[in-house]
Amino acid sequence: MSIDFIDKGGYVKIAQLYAALVVSVHVSAMGALLLVVSSTEKPQTVYYMGFLNAILYAHRSGFRVRFIYATHATVTVSLGFLAAVYQTQPDRFGEYLTYISLVLILGMLISYEEGTWSRDHSEYTYPEYTTSP
Repeated sequence: MSIDFIDKGGYVKIAQLYAALVVSVHVSAMGALLLVVSSTEKPQTVYYMGFLNAILYAHRSGFRVRFIYATHATVTVSLGFLAAVYQTQPDRFGEYLTYISLVLILGMLISYEEGTWSRDHSEYTYPEYTTSP
């Protein structure tokens, strides 16, 4: 368990998968809340903004979920939400599809750029910490 576990991603991979699971549950709960509220009364924008914010939360949060995990979690949950909207409220499908697509693209750009920036500006990339070949 010791060295093989660390070489294959170890606790970091498990922590990222756990964080992606937490994000998926969070986004799913917000989507379910939006569906329930909008099916019983006139949809309120505050619930929709909360759902969009939950999608962005995965890409830019204190969780530090990596790009690939955040993207997989939010795209999967968003597709499930859109399928539910298509079945229950087909008149709102186009509107929800447009906004969710834009928020996903924005979130992926943010997540990717933050990951690239943190790797490029890590203290370990400075010349005094690197070894020459």
